Amino acid sequence: MNHPDIPKWKGYRGSLYVYANYYEQNPPYEYLHDLQRDPQELRNLASHSDYQSLLEEMRTLSNREEEELTGYH
Repeated sequence: MNHPDIPKWKGYRGSLYVYANYYEQNPPYEYLHDLQRDPQELRNLASHSDYQSLLEEMRTLSNREEEELTGYH
C-alpha cells in the first residue's frame, strides 16, 4: 500500500546511531539520532556541528548499502 504523504527515504542503522535521508523533500531532510542517549529518536543531531563527521560517515554507509542492494551508483 502506497502512502503518498510519506516521502521516500533511505538510511542506515548502526548499533549506536541511526541515519535517515528523506531525499524526495525539497530540500532533502536528514535525521541523525544517538540510540544510547536518545532511544526514542526524538533529538535530531544532523544539524549539530559536533556530529558533522559522523553525519558524513552515515551518509557514506547509507549510499554504500544502497549501491550494494540496488546496483545503482
